[in-house]
Amino acid sequence: MPACLIVSQFSSLRQKGIMLRVGAVFLLFLVVSLGASLEPRYRSEFTYDEQLLEKMIRMEAEMDKWETRMNEQLGQLTSLREHIDHLMKTEDSCLKLIQEAFLESRNNLTALQSRTDGLAQQLTEKMKKGSVSYYTTCKDGWIPCKGSCYLFSAVGTAFTDAEQYCRQHENSHLVHVDDACENEFLKDRMRLFKEFHWWVGIKDEDKEGVWKWFDTDEVATFTDFKPGDGGDHNTEDCAMFYPIYGYQWADCSCSSDRGVLCEARGHEEASVIGC
Repeated sequence: MPACLIVSQFSSLRQKGIMLRVGAVFLLFLVVSLGASLEPRYRSEFTYDEQLLEKMIRMEAEMDKWETRMNEQLGQLTSLREHIDHLMKTEDSCLKLIQEAFLESRNNLTALQSRTDGLAQQLTEKMKKGSVSYYTTCKDGWIPCKGSCYLFSAVGTAFTDAEQYCRQHENSHLVHVDDACENEFLKDRMRLFKEFHWWVGIKDEDKEGVWKWFDTDEVATFTDFKPGDGGDHNTEDCAMFYPIYGYQWADCSCSSDRGVLCEARGHEEASVIGC
C-alpha cells in the first residue's frame, strides 16, 4: 500500500477519533447539564407530593374526628328522641287516667246530685206531714251542740298559743259563749276533766271591763264572771273558766297556762218526726 494512502487513512481515523471524543464529551456535558436541570424539578415534585400526602392524612384524621362527633351527637339525639317518646307516652297515659278520673267523678257527682234531690223531695213531703228537728254532726274528737263543735285539749298553754292551736284545727277559734245554755253545757263537760282551767276566747286589753271576742273584736253580750272579776284589773286582760267557783269566769294573765277549748261551726242534719 502506498505510504501516502496509509497516512491519509491514519489521518482520517485520527480525525474520526477526535470527533468521537469531542462528541462523547459533548454528550456527557449534555447529560450532566440535563441532569442538573432536571434534579430540582424532580425534587420539587417529590416535596409537593409529600406535603399533599401529609395534608390528606391530616384531613382524614379531621374527618375521623368529625365523624366521631357526629356519631356522638346522633347518639344524643337518638336518646333525646327516645326520652321525648317516653314522656309523650307517659303524658298520654296520665291524661287518660285524668280523663277517666274526671268521668268517674262527674258520674259520682251526678249520682250524688240525684240522690240529694231525691232526699230533698222526700224531706219536703215529710215536712208537710210531720215536724223536722235538726242535730249537729262533728268530726271525730269534737263534741256537738246546737250548731257548734267543741274540742277540749287539756294541755296548758298561753292565750295566743291557744288561739293559734285552734286555728290549726279546723280553722276554729277559742270558745265563744253566747248564752247561759251554752255556758252550762260547757261547764258540764269541763267537770269530766276535774279541776282544770280553760281559756275563754275573750279579752279586755283595749279598755278595762269591756270584753271583746278575740277573733272578731265584737263586744260580748253574755259573760259569767265570778264576783269581783270582770272589772278593772290592769294586768289581767284574759278570762278563764275557774273550777273553784263552779267554772264561773275569772280574770287572769294572758301569759298563764290554761287548757285550750276550741269552737268550730258544725254540720246540721235534719230529722223528721211524725208520720
